[in-house]
Amino acid sequence: MSDFLRLINFRNYTDVTLEFAESDIFVIYGQNGQGKTNVLEALSIFADGRGLRRASSVDIAKRDSNFWSVMLELDGVSFFCGYENDKRIYKVDDKKVQNLSTFSKKYYVLWMTYETDRLFVEAPSKRRAFIDMFCCARFADHESIVREYEKLARERLKIIKQNWENINEKVNSWLCIIEKQLAKLGTDIANRRAYIAKEIAKDQDIDDVFPKFESKMSNIFTNFNGYEEELASRRAKDFYTNSTTFGPNKADWIMDYTAKCMNASYCSAGEQKMLLLGAFINFVKNNIKNDKRSLILLLDDVIAHLDDAHKSILFDHIIKIVEYFKKNEMIIKVILTGTDVNLFTRLENATKYHVYDSCITKC
Repeated sequence: MSDFLRLINFRNYTDVTLEFAESDIFVIYGQNGQGKTNVLEALSIFADGRGLRRASSVDIAKRDSNFWSVMLELDGVSFFCGYENDKRIYKVDDKKVQNLSTFSKKYYVLWMTYETDRLFVEAPSKRRAFIDMFCCARFADHESIVREYEKLARERLKIIKQNWENINEKVNSWLCIIEKQLAKLGTDIANRRAYIAKEIAKDQDIDDVFPKFESKMSNIFTNFNGYEEELASRRAKDFYTNSTTFGPNKADWIMDYTAKCMNASYCSAGEQKMLLLGAFINFVKNNIKNDKRSLILLLDDVIAHLDDAHKSILFDHIIKIVEYFKKNEMIIKVILTGTDVNLFTRLENATKYHVYDSCITKC
């Protein structure tokens, strides 16, 4: 069998397989709570190891199980991600590897979920994660840089907490080394996020029904001159707040609805959804112009509450994107979820799967 996804002990699934060879667009439908999002989460894990829920390996395993695995085969190459004996396991064509960098060289994964609807009323960390998803698509090492930054930030705080009463020359030297590394990584992260925030807003289609927007990152810095000194000067503040009070972890993604000169956080729920969908589609359209890799596009219940006009435009965009990939002999897999299969009649050539009671059936 070629082009398939197999889940074992993943979330609510014991052992299920979805065939991906027949078409480029797939619809997974079923009642709420049946596990539609779990399928998308399994695919998203190949993007950065964390997946769209940012869940720990332990939490992913099916209840009463201590291991899980996901196997994805595309274009004759198999990718494996699993968890067993408290360790993550990665394989490419049945050979163990340290990570799935081979996957990111050939494919990238983008997603929107129903939870994204609340993005502008959630904490800034959620919006940074949304921008980081695009950063991971554009920069292969972005996820590893963010993880290293977070690890060093935790290490710095631990040293400060443990040695606050006696920060001697040795401890100070240790902190200076870490703060220099944090400055370099933090600047890279901030610059990438700022770049992507601007890229998202480029070349918006004037005739599109999605609202036009402006996009930027707040609290950015373009170089790390003075960054180390700033971190050093904030050691006391960071000690008392138990946090890193300066760096890319304090930035926020700012989006404004152009026609209303209004920040997205003040827009209606419907307007916020339209703005996000517009940004998402715009990034995809701009990215495929220069990115020759194959794409896996995950859209989890994003058409819920859309009116017919916007739903039709969204489907038209998806169809055009798929046609672009086929024309250029590139692989694309678009997976959409919803509660009612009749919502997807416009996608007449899509392969449809029904999810019920932890089973997936092709229709």
